[in-house]
Amino acid sequence: MKRAAHEATGLGQACKLKNVDAVVVLDSSMSVGAEHWQELLKLTKQFGDTLDSSAGHSRLGLVSYSDSVTVLRKLQKIPSGTAQFEEELGAASFMNGNTFTPKALDSAYELFKETIHEDSEGAEDQEKRRLLLLATDGCADIYGKEYGSLEHHYRAAVGNLDKVPHLHTLVLGIGKQVCVEELRYIAGCDPRSLDAPCPSLLLTSWDSLQKDLRRLDKDVCEEITMEEKEDQEMPPVVPETPEISTTTCHKGRVDAVAVLDGSGSISRADWKKTRDIAKLFSGALNIAEDQSHVSVVRFSTTARADWSLVQPVSWTEKQLTNRISRLPQPYGGTNTPAALEEAYKIFVTSMNNRDEHDSKHVHRVLLLATDGCVNQWDRFKFRTPEAHLHDVLERMSSLKNLHIKVLGIGKSICHSEIRLIAGCDPKGTESCRNAKYTDFNSVLDELPEYLEEICEEVEHGVLPPVSSPEDVTIPSEEPEGGPPAEEEEGGLQPPTEGAGEEEGFPPTEGLPGEQPPVPEEPGEETPGAGPLPEEHPPTEAHPPTEEEGGQFEPSTEGE
Repeated sequence: MKRAAHEATGLGQACKLKNVDAVVVLDSSMSVGAEHWQELLKLTKQFGDTLDSSAGHSRLGLVSYSDSVTVLRKLQKIPSGTAQFEEELGAASFMNGNTFTPKALDSAYELFKETIHEDSEGAEDQEKRRLLLLATDGCADIYGKEYGSLEHHYRAAVGNLDKVPHLHTLVLGIGKQVCVEELRYIAGCDPRSLDAPCPSLLLTSWDSLQKDLRRLDKDVCEEITMEEKEDQEMPPVVPETPEISTTTCHKGRVDAVAVLDGSGSISRADWKKTRDIAKLFSGALNIAEDQSHVSVVRFSTTARADWSLVQPVSWTEKQLTNRISRLPQPYGGTNTPAALEEAYKIFVTSMNNRDEHDSKHVHRVLLLATDGCVNQWDRFKFRTPEAHLHDVLERMSSLKNLHIKVLGIGKSICHSEIRLIAGCDPKGTESCRNAKYTDFNSVLDELPEYLEEICEEVEHGVLPPVSSPEDVTIPSEEPEGGPPAEEEEGGLQPPTEGAGEEEGFPPTEGLPGEQPPVPEEPGEETPGAGPLPEEHPPTEAHPPTEEEGGQFEPSTEGE
């Protein structure tokens, strides 16, 4: 592993990435210029040489964009070092127009989607790594009319890419005219924290591009090689985790959802421990089709349910454990409300698939593991994160036999948020039986005892106390949000009067499951286009229809 990284001394030299599907997306707008365009094509050729395309193990796709998007090369088994590939690069003309970045990301998603097996259990799909490399020198200035705004189109494009298994997104921002907030969002980092590290984003200049890309290539080789080695070393049977007492939930039937925080603040090692939390949780249950079922929701900037409680994986113990062991970390911000929304939908779907008697006697357990505070939520509907949290928790309170348990891990957690989710007074100081505070060094040792407590509660039919609405202050909801509430002593405080535009990119509430491709027609230049606003409201627009086609509209002032 270290040797592979060490030998990656230059593009196209020692480092060979195996079993990787890579899509390169190149900005061909006016600001790039014809000379720099040729430089991007040359670097694309050198990047292609780092892929081991022998026997079709690795494949390279290529997309260029300006006013429209052109797929120059699909993911195919023709090696990237052949004369045909050089021919394709030579035919890539400079487009010399505006900057339609979100549509280019749509096209990249379609290329990946074409190669993903419909059966997600396919061995090839489980092992295939995917890499998206975006190179741009400016800010997006056009978007699809059907999305209503540039922010909504970005939300849909990035949301779709989040669905691609094992995807590593790398962003090259070249020159001084790039929109850093925009590029951080694409790279899966918090767009508000401009000084915070963003490993997937490289800001460079045209003069330094080749040298910096060589360094990035080395880092990518190291990361993907490490991930592949970890998978290869993983035995068919998952390594033993700490023993769970025999007093676990074996007496009753449980519908369980593990909600896992995979935000950027969690290291690779701690993500493995987070997956172990889910495995311990499922190991405490009597997994069978007519017994307990387990689902998993992963979240960062967005939230994703990996399978439902009505799918066979949820009640097939070996398959369930193997799937949990291979869950990739999503990275990004912390959108706990969206994760709870997904869990709520999972429970509702399961209830609707059970007969009335069965549904009445099944207990529902939600275990949330998080290491931070909410910094992403539906700002279009809710002024504050706690308002969004309270809304989804109020809907959850209608579910029968629901137990919500929270693991607050580390020193950066927001106690008031955790108490609110756990059904306790956010401003209270008394102990909260539904919340446990720990750290990543101790959580796997402490979790079995906590699971015993949960099982005692379930098996004896004791429901956890839930705060009544009057116990919790509900911040007012407004169509446009304010900045995240600061956590102070005594609990979460609503924003002050006259709060201005909020920062960051909100969650994907309302995001269509998949955005169908839009016909590639020229876009229109956005008047006064510049850096993306820091607030990105959720996507409410429906996916484009055939009648709508690929028409685009410019953004308006103040949007």
